[in-house]
Amino acid sequence: MVSDLRTLKAKHGDVVKTNGHTQIGTGGGVYIFEALSSKLDNNGAWIASSVAAGTWVLVSPLNFENFGMIAGSDDQSQKMQTCLDYARDSKIYDISFEKPNQYTINNTVIFKPFRLSERHTYYSTSPKLSIQTNGASFTTSRDNFTMFKVFREM
Repeated sequence: MVSDLRTLKAKHGDVVKTNGHTQIGTGGGVYIFEALSSKLDNNGAWIASSVAAGTWVLVSPLNFENFGMIAGSDDQSQKMQTCLDYARDSKIYDISFEKPNQYTINNTVIFKPFRLSERHTYYSTSPKLSIQTNGASFTTSRDNFTMFKVFREM
């Protein structure tokens, strides 16, 4: 589990595969340990060690479940938003759901624009951005609710 990474003694370059994030069988990934890393724990792609100076860094393809999204009735909005923000900041254009689960979204999730060039101030949600739902679906317990917003400009 991802929580086990925090207490796993490691040295620079160690590689582990987790069997899940919040539940066994969903959200697992391959992580490499970066000693003395200054990356802040985001409970998904970067997991800070509590027993060694460094961070476990996700090196396998990015899934929303890597950030702890699970099926069921609890609101998963913040976990999805954190994954999207990490992908945008890291210029990762492919994100997937692992399984055809139903996820509850009770707060608006915002697809923020990607900066396409360091030299220009042009932003876009990017024709490169690809989200593979793999049968995943969404539900909410709120009436008259905007589940997703897509911004094209900053």
